[in-house]
Amino acid sequence: MDEERRSSDRVVAAAILLTGFGAAHLIDDFLYDIPAELGLSNAAGQVLTVLYFVITSILLVLAARGSKVGYLGNVGLGIFLIAADIAKHASEGLFAGAWRSGLLSRILAWGVILSAGGLAVVSYQAYRRQRMADCRKGV
Repeated sequence: MDEERRSSDRVVAAAILLTGFGAAHLIDDFLYDIPAELGLSNAAGQVLTVLYFVITSILLVLAARGSKVGYLGNVGLGIFLIAADIAKHASEGLFAGAWRSGLLSRILAWGVILSAGGLAVVSYQAYRRQRMADCRKGV
């Protein structure tokens, strides 16, 4: 298997891991009325959830095809999710004290943060590898 394919596979694996943590964490957010805290109705939160999963699915498909746009989109998504989760949950006690349903809620939040970071890193590496390959080919 060539290096470009392995890079794409790493991005896909990281995106799938993030999807798992993201889905469970979003359910946890809805159980603890986070949409209402943000001034959203449940319906608005559900629409945003659909948009989130559509966007992440498109980025996953693009990355699976070796698209630089997919890689860069996943870098942006990873950075955004790290910043958003830390900004939202740091004030809620994610880092210390009792939090939501305890250890599982904390694992889900950290899972999103860490898998988003992993996605950003492997996506950036795949983008750089693809860009260097294109330069060697004269594209």
